[in-house]
Amino acid sequence: MLLLSQPAVSGHIKLLEEELGAVLFERTAKGMPLTRAGLILLEEAERTLDAAKTLVNRARGLQGDAAGPLALGIASDPAALRLGTLLSTLLAAHPRRRLRVSHHLSADVVDQVQDGRLDAGFVLEERPDRALRHLPVAPVRLRVVGPVAWQDPP
Repeated sequence: MLLLSQPAVSGHIKLLEEELGAVLFERTAKGMPLTRAGLILLEEAERTLDAAKTLVNRARGLQGDAAGPLALGIASDPAALRLGTLLSTLLAAHPRRRLRVSHHLSADVVDQVQDGRLDAGFVLEERPDRALRHLPVAPVRLRVVGPVAWQDPP
């Protein structure tokens, strides 16, 4: 919602079209679809806005005021990682962060951190890679579960 009247929005669009030297919308009785130029410039505008958001987030991060989305991948039980406590602490320190947590195999978490789909992740094993830093968080205790019949005889 823009909280502007229709004539005000139309005036802003007209000024933008004049400044850019391109017609952005096709005005029809059924609406205002984007022209070819409008579609091309929309893609560029979205990239520009994303770059501006990244710049602001990086600047805030330098001041310790990180903001924006943070995508984390986990390859273990969230309770075993005490993820609730960790995320609560993180959000308390950086309330302007929006967290997205997803569950994957360890190898997939690493791959997604490498290609930028995840910002960071919790994995079960370390995989040598000069582009990534592995930090031990907690020892992992694994247990084997099986039928009672598997017990050794007394």
